[in-house]
Amino acid sequence: MAAKNSQDGLERLGFLTTSNTHVSDLRIANDDIKGIGAYLTERGIHEVLAARQSSLARQGRLQWSLEMTEKLLERASSSPYAEQDTLPQVIADWFEVILYIQNQTTDFITDDDIIFAVAEYYDNFCGGDADLLRGKAADRIVKNFQMKKDLFRGANETPGRETSYEDEEAEIGPEIVLPLTKTFRRNVFAVREPSKSKESSSRSDLRVISNEEEAHEILALFQNELNHYVGEGATSVSERTGRNIFASVRFTLSLARNAAAVSSSAGVKTTAAVSSSAGVKTTAAASSAVAASSSAAASVEQRFCDGQKRLLVLMEEAEQDFRTILAMKIHLPLDTYYGTLYREIPTFFRLYDGQYAAHETPGLMDYPLAIEIENLSGIVYIHEYLRRVRIESEYTHRVPEALCDELISAYSRKYDMDITSVPVNFFEIMMGQAFAVALVLDHQCKDAASVWNAKDEIPPAELWLHPIAAYLPVLSALSALSFSERRGRIAKICETVCLFPDAAGPETIEYAHIYADRWIVLFEGALENQCSENLFLFPPVKAEAEDTEDPSYFVQGEPMPDNEYTELVEKLSAAADVQDQNQLIRANVHSRKDLLDILQEDFWMPGEKAAFLATFSSEEQALFAKEAEPDAPLLGIK
Repeated sequence: MAAKNSQDGLERLGFLTTSNTHVSDLRIANDDIKGIGAYLTERGIHEVLAARQSSLARQGRLQWSLEMTEKLLERASSSPYAEQDTLPQVIADWFEVILYIQNQTTDFITDDDIIFAVAEYYDNFCGGDADLLRGKAADRIVKNFQMKKDLFRGANETPGRETSYEDEEAEIGPEIVLPLTKTFRRNVFAVREPSKSKESSSRSDLRVISNEEEAHEILALFQNELNHYVGEGATSVSERTGRNIFASVRFTLSLARNAAAVSSSAGVKTTAAVSSSAGVKTTAAASSAVAASSSAAASVEQRFCDGQKRLLVLMEEAEQDFRTILAMKIHLPLDTYYGTLYREIPTFFRLYDGQYAAHETPGLMDYPLAIEIENLSGIVYIHEYLRRVRIESEYTHRVPEALCDELISAYSRKYDMDITSVPVNFFEIMMGQAFAVALVLDHQCKDAASVWNAKDEIPPAELWLHPIAAYLPVLSALSALSFSERRGRIAKICETVCLFPDAAGPETIEYAHIYADRWIVLFEGALENQCSENLFLFPPVKAEAEDTEDPSYFVQGEPMPDNEYTELVEKLSAAADVQDQNQLIRANVHSRKDLLDILQEDFWMPGEKAAFLATFSSEEQALFAKEAEPDAPLLGIK
């Protein structure tokens, strides 16, 4: 719908259609050249205007003035290759080539410069050949621009004759890579004050204009903005650029329309959302109504000026929030957090064009928010984004860096993955765990606010990361309550956690309240489905203690009977290799005396006993050597 409205507006101004005014203006310009050279017939005037609109549509460009067409008529009429009956076609050919060259170069070439270059090439290099003008001549003019030469350079040369011109290459400078630093700059601009016209001064009576009149004023303002954009002497831009500037104008006007409502109700919007107070909502609605009436009374130019001022204020406030965030020096092992703060936000401030692209949002904010932003763009989005990041950072700054690392590690263990490169929000991780810990503290008849450690001591990880056994009594107690009792108790505990005496403003606590309401809904659903542990973070599982008992074949057990001992010795002597002997010992020997007796048997071949002992671990061999009797052979070395 927005695109359609933009197109309708441009058509009404005559950017995309031919109007009666265009016919009259071109007729006057045509009358001025009669008697000097070739001129247009009445039919030729309409043919030129039709060709103009066709070329603009084909090349995807906008023109807000007939000046270029009038200048083309004047210059083409004096061309030696333009006759009375061919003049409309010559103008159409020149116009098509000019638009092509502008698309290949820039919108900022003046009409006079590009018309002169095209005319010179047509009259000399091309000898009136339109195909050569559209081909090699147009490419030469583009090449001249790239090499920072006069656009008409080479127009007097002869086609097909070798010249040094053909060997030259465009000078392409090295790509400039801006260093990533902690410093940045805002792309500020000077606000354009409205003109003191009679039309704007007549608005002082607070009359409401019609939609048609306002649309006309907006489109006239848009034309002025295009003139400012390209500078003096140019009257054409690409259609994409034109539509972007038109969207920027509408965006800036919307800032003026909502500025009074935002400033008057910014403090009550969140409160109304949290407390659902009917009185607060009414106050906000009344403020919006007053702002709307004041906006309707102002002229479009004045509203645009007010919108630009509001835009600069938002940029300044966003920068203040950004510097506040940086001053906290919060270190989180999250790639998206650092990438957004130290690369994307500075990129936005450096590239954001509040004059001609106020609605765009350069940069990619990968770091998500606990409460996402919807339907905002440009500086309005960044302003709100940084405000919320600053609020989240206030809470994050309350816990030590070591605890932040522990919580992120616990979150990684929870999902069995490394989340450092995953777009996750730390405020969400931290506050969710803070609410869970507060439930445990409250069940233990302790102050839930002590989760933040009111004595300014570093809260240990043990306070934040409890094993599942610590939560089971809490969950059982909550499950035994009625829905209303449970909701009231959980809400009271979460509210205690959200309290922040040193917060920068009431919006900080209100933001935490909004997230708390969402967490409570999730927790109650998990409690009902008996999967509350999915919302908690746990400490790492400690590895089980290693078995330090002596091996069964080296304990003070009862020796085996003589017949079993004799049978085992026979099996050991007949074993195929030392590995089989090792398995026989581990499976049958359960006494130190039996093991020492076996090692002193005479069935061992030279070197066979040493190879047999080597099949045991170094720890086992050390145990053999330590426990061996003084007169026994050396069983192993440590």
